[in-house]
Amino acid sequence: MKILKFKTNIISSAAVGVVSTFIDKMDTIRSWEVETANPEKILIVRGEGVSAARIEGAVRRAGFQIAAVK
Repeated sequence: MKILKFKTNIISSAAVGVVSTFIDKMDTIRSWEVETANPEKILIVRGEGVSAARIEGAVRRAGFQIAAVK
């Protein structure tokens, strides 16, 4: 299983709800979470065949900033 991490500006459970309408449509994602307590608001995505570009696009369409964590 592939695990991708991103820095975001998703700061609350309401914001997570907005993002979920975009991310939950991706069938390659098994699970995802946002560490809102972390100062960098880390989005962790797990799945098979997960594309960083697709995740970044979905989060941006939801109106949030995102950058891959190396």
